[in-house]
Amino acid sequence: MTPHRMGRRKALAVALGGLLPAACAEGGRPEVKPSAPNATPDPKLRDEERTTLLLEMHKLIEMAADQAVRRISGREPVGTLTYPYGGRLAAAETAALGQVAATPEAVRALRRVVADAVAGPVYDLLAMIDGAREPEGWEVPWRPFEVKAATVGSPPGVLHTAFRETYQEWQRLRPDPGWSLEGGEKKAAQ
Repeated sequence: MTPHRMGRRKALAVALGGLLPAACAEGGRPEVKPSAPNATPDPKLRDEERTTLLLEMHKLIEMAADQAVRRISGREPVGTLTYPYGGRLAAAETAALGQVAATPEAVRALRRVVADAVAGPVYDLLAMIDGAREPEGWEVPWRPFEVKAATVGSPPGVLHTAFRETYQEWQRLRPDPGWSLEGGEKKAAQ
């Protein structure tokens, strides 16, 4: 059964870690004012933490774009790929990258195109967390999530692990565009 077909809470309960549907916040730990006896801090992400998280995402997008361009232009070996996890380029693919012109203009253009390609999914993820966008094919109303700090002693969020673990399911469910990130093109890309 896919996450689209099973209950939302069941599908996301373990993977979300520090994320909870905003509508479920009332059912969780009540907010306690700091002046109250035995007060615990509000578990919501503070403005400073949210800003730091988003600034880090911008930095990581730029770093990824720059590294991709260095790899494309042959100034840095590609090595093992992060996505799909553990993937590698075939020798012919690596050789083809060496043929890409690395003029200053091409480097700037590639950096911008790669940054845009990375930022798009990050923006869409944040829009889904905010409830401003819903996943394609989702059959029930999509609600926003609230990013919260984990409580002491709670297990850490495992979204980064779940991301890697769901790759094979994505490969099974995705429409066939005629190409694959795992190599071995199925048919000529259109």
